[in-house]
Amino acid sequence: MVKTKVAEPSTPLDLSIPGYNEAFEDQLVHKLVGRIQDSKRPMILIDAFAAGFCVNAEINDLVRETDFPTLATPGGKGVVDEHLPNFHGVHLGSAGTSAHQAWAGARDLVLHFGPLNSDTNTFGFTAIPNPQVTVAFERHSVQIGGTDEILTGGCSISIKATLNKLLARLRTLRRSAPDPYPNECQTPREALRKLPKPRDESAVDQYSFWLLISTYIKSGDIVLTETGTASYGSHSLILPGETVAINSTIWLSIGYMLAACQGASLAQKEMCEAGTRRPGRTILFVGDGSLQMSAQAVSDMIRNRLNVTIFILNNNGYTIERLIHGPNATYNDVQPWRNLEAPSYFGAPKDEPSYPVRTFAAQNWGELQKIINNAGLKKGNGLNMVEVKMGVDDAPQSLRSFAEYLEMRNRGEV
Repeated sequence: MVKTKVAEPSTPLDLSIPGYNEAFEDQLVHKLVGRIQDSKRPMILIDAFAAGFCVNAEINDLVRETDFPTLATPGGKGVVDEHLPNFHGVHLGSAGTSAHQAWAGARDLVLHFGPLNSDTNTFGFTAIPNPQVTVAFERHSVQIGGTDEILTGGCSISIKATLNKLLARLRTLRRSAPDPYPNECQTPREALRKLPKPRDESAVDQYSFWLLISTYIKSGDIVLTETGTASYGSHSLILPGETVAINSTIWLSIGYMLAACQGASLAQKEMCEAGTRRPGRTILFVGDGSLQMSAQAVSDMIRNRLNVTIFILNNNGYTIERLIHGPNATYNDVQPWRNLEAPSYFGAPKDEPSYPVRTFAAQNWGELQKIINNAGLKKGNGLNMVEVKMGVDDAPQSLRSFAEYLEMRNRGEV
């Protein structure tokens, strides 16, 4: 960041919403209340652009007040407190079970916040709700039932004001209990509760890793997951409230997330210093292959003395590509690096109390558990690198299911 003085604006900044009409906004709220009261099988869907609306508190209040079953897209994680009892994980579309798909497809009302209908975010466009029953919330507009039936005259709304008015109305109404999420669809919370304790000597597997690492994440953390097994594994993370989640749902550019982690940590540092953000850690999950695309970002982290924790998921190459383009293709292999020597190579300080540098390697569950319980790693100050060895063919179930769907689609079978 460049810090320099700039001239003050000659006129005050105009932060008003172009075309804002409060009477129109009130009419919209009345319409929304009617749709909610008439629904029998509702759902709330949190999507990728919702975080940018700066209404996380209001969305969480709506989830609590309505008790509607709530899902997120991969890009929508981190907006809602995922420990709420009516939050049920990611809308997996074609990567989900048949029961999950049938339940989602039978909704008669979907309150959809910040839609991002990219192929990856919607599992090949299979997690896009029926537009005829969808109320799509944007920052300054709302589309009801797939039409612009009340959005006329170029009027705009304030999403924050609209949600607060809607909440005020809903608190005065008596509503019947919504159709619940099916018991046969296991949520990440239930999966974690049922997960047997891994044996210390057993290899770290993708399924257990993402559930158990959820207990390491704290409110206030920024969690980044790189394209590949990390991005799909994050579907099983159980994120607490006030967590920022950044993953790959559009371009899928491997190597992007390591550099993005540097930027996120720098922003977090400056916002904390300015008192505009609560303290928290910056945590990255990245594969060994993706790390090799932009490893020089570690140098910037050291130069700027950023507090970063990097989990390197070492599965000997590009596992996601092996699933899609062949398990034995040699172009999915990478030259193994001595990843934990990166801090030394990039000139990290060795004995600087104000900026500690920690490196850890886990070959099995016993070693990983000791690492996660390390006091310094829990604190997250300085540069922390944890290399976790995983199986070359191991992958999160949502990735396996989606890869199978893509293969069928490419053959013209779906």
